[in-house]
Amino acid sequence: MTADVLKSLPPDVRTLKLTGHVGFDSLPDQLVNKAISQGFVFNILCVGETGIGKSTLLETLFNQKLFQPIYARPCRSQVESCDIRS
Repeated sequence: MTADVLKSLPPDVRTLKLTGHVGFDSLPDQLVNKAISQGFVFNILCVGETGIGKSTLLETLFNQKLFQPIYARPCRSQVESCDIRS
């Protein structure tokens, strides 16, 4: 900004000095820097038939055990039925 413009601004207007290039061409670099410093979240959808290795693929990609096996207890209920005659 020029000195004349700065003098004409109200006193409560904040002005900042630029420390680097500002423009649309720097947006990708800014996004990369932000992702590196703050991290990011993303979702992955992996679908397929049972037993083809979806969990193994994701665990291999991230080098971590992501899923705990779920063991369901067997059902102990007895089936009850009644016949209705008319």
